[in-house]
Amino acid sequence: MIKEILEDYGFWESLIRKKQREIDRLRERRTSISLNNDGLPRSSARYTMEDYVSDLEDLEADLAELRSRQLEAYDQICRLLVILESVKQREVIYLRYIDLKPWREIWSLLGLSRTRCFDLHRGALRFLEERGVRNLRSGV
Repeated sequence: MIKEILEDYGFWESLIRKKQREIDRLRERRTSISLNNDGLPRSSARYTMEDYVSDLEDLEADLAELRSRQLEAYDQICRLLVILESVKQREVIYLRYIDLKPWREIWSLLGLSRTRCFDLHRGALRFLEERGVRNLRSGV
């Protein structure tokens, strides 16, 4: 359960990036449509400004919802980090699940061996499984 809570932030981050790419493509398409619209009766451009604005508003509302969900995930992870007694465990968990760093970069940044980094991670997960779920449910 703890691992799923920790991985939620990265999940929402990937959805946010995907939604942002959709918004960028829509904006890009809008500018290319206006350039290709020759105004002739048989023109292939049938996408109006109202369509564009409506689609953009929908995508931006979706993006705001995703960001809200990611913020909730961030808050949960922060509540879990406070529970950890080891600073190194906090750093490993933060770098992995909030900064979304790859393992190699984590152990390099912290000056740890690969094994020590994984041991800290495993120990943090075990500790959080024992104490963290109870604290999250009680709202601490």
